[in-house]
Amino acid sequence: MIIESNKHHNNIIKDRNSINERDTYVHILRVLITRNIGLRCIDIAKECKMGRERIFQNLSKMIDKGIILKEEIDNIKYYFPQPIFWNNDIINGMYERMLPFIKEIKDDLIYDQIRDGEYEKKSVLECIHILLKLFSFEIEKIEDTITS
Repeated sequence: MIIESNKHHNNIIKDRNSINERDTYVHILRVLITRNIGLRCIDIAKECKMGRERIFQNLSKMIDKGIILKEEIDNIKYYFPQPIFWNNDIINGMYERMLPFIKEIKDDLIYDQIRDGEYEKKSVLECIHILLKLFSFEIEKIEDTITS
């Protein structure tokens, strides 16, 4: 498998400081997308500034979940993002569709109980993160209903 270099994603994917460090999957995926090449576990660990074992465990889970791909070349394992993360139409489409959604959430939030100005800036992202987790829970509940 050869994934072509795509510098366009470097303009959309944020730098490591703007990503929530708790989200290892996102951090790994950011490295794989912005480097534009397949990477070994050790290379990803260095880029993420995380332990090799932690990265390896997360890479395995990400493969199982279909987020990334692994290819073995000359007995060396390389990891790549799924093609969906390289597709300009998908990336641009999500970006364009998310902006009105983000503005609507920002306009609907009540800010007077948020004490710290930094949290006020991040409150929209925190609410979106929680909404996505709630939505994920609902999808799992629907999936359980369908499969039982």
